[in-house]
Amino acid sequence: MRWLIDNGYLSDYRIIAPVSSVSLDGVTKRAGDYAQDQLEAAVDKPGITGDAVDSYRKYAAGKRCMVFCVTIKHSEHVCAQYNAAGIPAEHVDGSHSDSERDAILSRFRAGTTKVVCSVQLAIEGLDIPAIEVVQFLRPTASLIVYLQAIGRGLRVEHGKPELIVLDQVANWQRHGLPDDDREWSLAGQTKSRKQDDAAPLTTRQCPACYYVYRAGLLSCPGCGIAPPAAKREGPREIDGELTEIDKEAMRRTARREQGAARTLADLVALGIRRGLNRPAEWAAITLAARAGRKPTRLEFNLAKEIAKC
Repeated sequence: MRWLIDNGYLSDYRIIAPVSSVSLDGVTKRAGDYAQDQLEAAVDKPGITGDAVDSYRKYAAGKRCMVFCVTIKHSEHVCAQYNAAGIPAEHVDGSHSDSERDAILSRFRAGTTKVVCSVQLAIEGLDIPAIEVVQFLRPTASLIVYLQAIGRGLRVEHGKPELIVLDQVANWQRHGLPDDDREWSLAGQTKSRKQDDAAPLTTRQCPACYYVYRAGLLSCPGCGIAPPAAKREGPREIDGELTEIDKEAMRRTARREQGAARTLADLVALGIRRGLNRPAEWAAITLAARAGRKPTRLEFNLAKEIAKC
């Protein structure tokens, strides 16, 4: 994806994300993603929706925005809040006829409608290069859903310098940056021990410049200030405060982390911290690639045993 962006085939992007994510305590998974009914209860709240509208006003006012919601009811509520704030918005779902849906999207392309709220309908197969903003109000455990949703806004359009991703629910913490290097495979996914949702990347926010970076560094990549000593207390919440994710700093940090992981066990542990689907396989492939060869079956098996510890 990064090559496609650098060579002009896809739009570049920037992510602006909330300091604290929506609490998913008690939300279970079904068919590889969060249960919609439980997710709706966690996300469809006036405060969260209000923050979403305020974020649009602050970072993307006047731009055409596609909002991804949890359920039809949630999408309708969000649409109503946008309209109440004086921002022309429409909701679209599968119950609309083809002509109704085409009319909504035509108004959106033309800029008469600034915000379109939907659930699954716009995630796949929608080709509207004019999309300037993608807003997540739906937490997802699916990397594919995350990438496809952002992909709706990566089409190149004259006059669109970049895509703005307003990630109100911190999906980037679960899945990383959309153009991160990823190991894809045609091999079937093996069943393994259930991974905790806390496996996503461990990050820190600089109290001086609000820069978000991977934990473990001795100083903030943004301003160079050393992080304060860790205190055993709950996370600090800042209502409505969003910070832009520095993509290049995150990539540099990721490369340093990977370079510092010298052994197979180190790489397995790093893969688990990054929330990779198959950290053992990734670790074996990465270690073998450093020697310019393919991993052996013994290395795969050893990495899997390490991951179980």
